[in-house]
Amino acid sequence: MRALRMAWRRLRSLFAARVADAEMDEEIRFHLERLVEEKKRAGLDEREARAAARREFGGVLQVQEACRDARGLRWLASLPPDLSYGARLLRRAPGFTAAAALTIALGVGATSAIFSVVYGVLLRPLPFGDPGRLVLIWTTAPRFGLPRALVGAANARDWREQNRVFEDIALVRTIGNFNLVGQGEPVRLLGARISANLLPLLRVAPRLGRGFTEDEDEDGRHRVVLLSHGLWQRRFGGDPAVVGRSISLSGVPHTVVGVMGPSFRYPSREFELWVPLTVNPDDSVTRMNYALVAVARLRDGVPVRAAQTEMDLISARLSAQYPETNAEVGAEVVPMHEDAVAAVRRPLWVLLAASGAILLIACANLANLLLSRALTRRKELAVRASLGASRGRLIAQSVSEVIPLLALGGGLGLLAARAVLGALVPMLPADLPRAEGIALSLPVLLTALGTLAAVGLVAGAVPGFDAARHSVAATASERSRTTAAPPRTRARDALVAAQIALTLVLAVGATLLLRSLGRLREVDPGFSPARVVSLHLAIPRQKYGTDAEV
Repeated sequence: MRALRMAWRRLRSLFAARVADAEMDEEIRFHLERLVEEKKRAGLDEREARAAARREFGGVLQVQEACRDARGLRWLASLPPDLSYGARLLRRAPGFTAAAALTIALGVGATSAIFSVVYGVLLRPLPFGDPGRLVLIWTTAPRFGLPRALVGAANARDWREQNRVFEDIALVRTIGNFNLVGQGEPVRLLGARISANLLPLLRVAPRLGRGFTEDEDEDGRHRVVLLSHGLWQRRFGGDPAVVGRSISLSGVPHTVVGVMGPSFRYPSREFELWVPLTVNPDDSVTRMNYALVAVARLRDGVPVRAAQTEMDLISARLSAQYPETNAEVGAEVVPMHEDAVAAVRRPLWVLLAASGAILLIACANLANLLLSRALTRRKELAVRASLGASRGRLIAQSVSEVIPLLALGGGLGLLAARAVLGALVPMLPADLPRAEGIALSLPVLLTALGTLAAVGLVAGAVPGFDAARHSVAATASERSRTTAAPPRTRARDALVAAQIALTLVLAVGATLLLRSLGRLREVDPGFSPARVVSLHLAIPRQKYGTDAEV
């Protein structure tokens, strides 16, 4: 109950400040009058009694400030006028405002753009249900010169039947080109062949229609297709009636059974349709036909290490059972997210570290600018402290005055980051994994906001601490002794040293990178690449069944 009463009083003082101030003034007058009466009874006249009462009571303004601070949440009430005062300070010094805002925009813009790439590729969770338990299973066949290879259908069948660590194992074949005709101009599409249990394993469902059924994995009943959301919008105008319609893929009619959601882009963003995978796992030849991707979901509570141990035991068993095809053939279990980004993880972290150094340099520049401005306002802040402003009030005011500057620079930085991403994303390599998730997402915006808050708290609090430590007399005497230039401080010296160190690191790294690029261009590939092109020709086997026809 006491806590509730305290919370009610604080909220009342915030939203009914005038009433609370009136009650406080009345209480102060009451105590002063009691002191005056006591002094009168001690033999003083009216004038002397009031003077003695005021000396004993203390400064009324200081008491009022202390009472307002004791209420709590006072900083919320003082925030609007402090923000307004900070905005007026920015208007009075357009040169300072422009320099500080551009400094913030450079640091926030560069870091937000690079962090958007890092988050979209490395940190964003996979768009599947409970993605932390999804793994890929690879074949290891060193005797065939394959440290990591795809999976044979017969081996995948045995893995699925003998394991006790996976809920299920699904198969995908990514090699598939389909010619879509009869719906406008003919177009070649990249598609994947998937087992019927893939969508339930990933815990995703089509946006329209249904997924594949188990019997549609059989040859002769597999003429069905799932469309991507983009293909559905682009080619069929988003018509829901497309489900159940027959379309021609490479000259073979397929029935559309469903349309996937916009976030489903497996195995990558280039795939625009999916058809059932038909294999004959009983064929011993398919043990060595490493052509399938095996996707599995771990059971609850089963770590990757335990799954790897289980697969090692199964692989040893299969090696003894099928020595001709499975001798020295193993399996490697890798988390799905880790496998997708393994090739780009280190370069992206290095790039983020470089952008972080740029942000630190920008923060040091901003702190220097704010400290320089604080030196010119030291006397003003010292006067406020002498008039009764507490250290907390001075710090809160200093931080609040920086907020308009941070908002201006941060807004410019985010706009710059958005423009950079708009130009950068189309130029990214086609094989960059998960590039479709690169955007100014909520985690990126929250990170930028947190960075700005930390900068504002640190850079804005320094003048308040400094003013609370110095009196008016000390500040005035210091100014009288230093008429040529404001005093240098250890903080400013440390910031300058940090800027030089970070800039030197970036300059050396950029120089080494340019030298590496120059040497890579000089590497002899062993042939003359001038006027040489390469191409890939995909022939539909439905139309040209034999090698001779191809």
